Amino acid sequence: MTAYPTLYNKNEFIKFLQKIKIKEELIEKFGNLPATLVKDGDKFKLNTMVTYNSGEETSYTFELNYYSKDLMEFLFNYKIFTDFNDSINHLICELVKYGYAKKEDLM
Repeated sequence: MTAYPTLYNKNEFIKFLQKIKIKEELIEKFGNLPATLVKDGDKFKLNTMVTYNSGEETSYTFELNYYSKDLMEFLFNYKIFTDFNDSINHLICELVKYGYAKKEDLM
């Protein structure tokens, strides 16, 4: 099996999700995420990493978080999911939990 990690910007990632036939409602949820956040004056950019695993069956892992190049750190604890629904819901929960967004604005 071979793994191919790829980092996408927000628009590229939406096109990728459409290509692999992710449900439109989940793509819309992703589209509602803020592209950047500010914490204590530091800018964190939406970070989308997908690892494509080739082998007998194609599979993907999704890593969604916010990353600061200046601080070289992620905003939230880093989690990897094999299901995009779980990944997007986890990130939404983190945004709401820490007061970066309101749930109704992201759904």
